[in-house]
Amino acid sequence: MTPIPLVTHGECPHCGQPLLGLATARCSHCGRSLVPHFESYPSVASRLAEMAPGWTVAMLLDWVRPRPAQLAWVHQNQQWPLLDHFVSNGLWEAWQRWERTRRTRGVSLQLDEVHLDSVHLVGLGEWQDWAQVRIHGHRASFEWSLHSHLALSGSTSPAPFTELWWLQPTGAPIHAAEIRCPSCGGEAAFNQRACGYCGIGVVRPLGPWQLARVQVLQEGLGETAWGERGTEGWEWVMENLTC
Repeated sequence: MTPIPLVTHGECPHCGQPLLGLATARCSHCGRSLVPHFESYPSVASRLAEMAPGWTVAMLLDWVRPRPAQLAWVHQNQQWPLLDHFVSNGLWEAWQRWERTRRTRGVSLQLDEVHLDSVHLVGLGEWQDWAQVRIHGHRASFEWSLHSHLALSGSTSPAPFTELWWLQPTGAPIHAAEIRCPSCGGEAAFNQRACGYCGIGVVRPLGPWQLARVQVLQEGLGETAWGERGTEGWEWVMENLTC
């Protein structure tokens, strides 16, 4: 009988034991985190390129970095359809419903001053196409009265937050990561409605990655930007997700 070879993806820098899977950047032997070493393993690079041809780890992390601030801008300005570019419909529509429910009570969740401290790739699907990134930073998150225009709870100063994001490749080409005018090709900002060069309305194509799931690991306040503290309140959204 021919033995089945054990497939490994590198060694743990802490205990030297082999990494047996890519779904989590944590050693199954000693339990310690493999971040940031995980991102440099050849198997990670090859699996990412397999699910999203042309993409590298560095490119993916660069693509992620502006997204938390864009999410905050959309929430602040209630421009939810703009998220079609990089957030699944089911997810942003759930956020929209949550905010509408708050507003029926005369309050709104405000997000401001988003600053990222680190973004790391912490997992890849081996049988399904998804990438998991961990985002750590600071942001102001507080409940605002629509009547008195005063903060009712939370803090108007930035507090730490940590989130896990599950991203799925859409198959869109790399250049779809940029938003450009369909007429003159000029680059447009995420929140720009019309081209600053020719005045034509900006069309936002489906981006190369879509945010399919978010898990809040740490939030400085009792209520997070995208749901209740921790993972409570997320289950009904996640039931329809594929990753």
